Amino acid sequence: MLDIVGDTGLTYNTTATISHLVQNSPDLVLLVGDVSYANLYLTNGTGSDCYSCNFSNTPIHETYQPRWDYWGRFTENLTSTVPLMVVEGNHELELQAGNKTFEAYSSRFAFPYVESGTTWKFYYSFNAGGIHFVMLGAYIDFDRSGEQYEWLKMDLAKFNRSVTPWLVVTWYPPWYSTYTAHYKEAEYMKVAMEELLYSYGTDIVFNGHDQLVYYLAF
Repeated sequence: MLDIVGDTGLTYNTTATISHLVQNSPDLVLLVGDVSYANLYLTNGTGSDCYSCNFSNTPIHETYQPRWDYWGRFTENLTSTVPLMVVEGNHELELQAGNKTFEAYSSRFAFPYVESGTTWKFYYSFNAGGIHFVMLGAYIDFDRSGEQYEWLKMDLAKFNRSVTPWLVVTWYPPWYSTYTAHYKEAEYMKVAMEELLYSYGTDIVFNGHDQLVYYLAF
């Protein structure tokens, strides 16, 4: 059983989501971005929709890192027994001092990026059951002249349906959405990558941003 979830956060809704996932007894969970929303909390734990808007002149835009710890403890019932594969969402960016980004995300999860032939934790692939999963990064370079696109071509060229009949691709913001706030948000990524994914007959795409939960049995 494969479960797919995104935009989890740490709210009353998270309680129901994690409970459903645990009860479903999945073999694998994909988390398609936006994990703890730590960037919506100031360093004193106070909620803020926009840290940089409220404190635009501060040299350090640290976010509330204990929020990540809370999320980890809250989901331990699930993550201690079920493999969790993650791809970054916009709330994982967390711009910090020295223009560092994705520091908490990169430090708190394990990614098979070396095994996938990449030098970055933001995109990778792996096989599980009869599925080849490709996890793409929407908040780093995805242009056709960039490393991620070149890696994607290499990875898809090795895809073998006699070994893994299904090709499933995941990234965070949907290329097609009628939700006004997200409309055409990932248009540049779509223009760069859609043709390549079509050419290899991608079977299913999973995105977050619109807060959907999927339960699939393969």
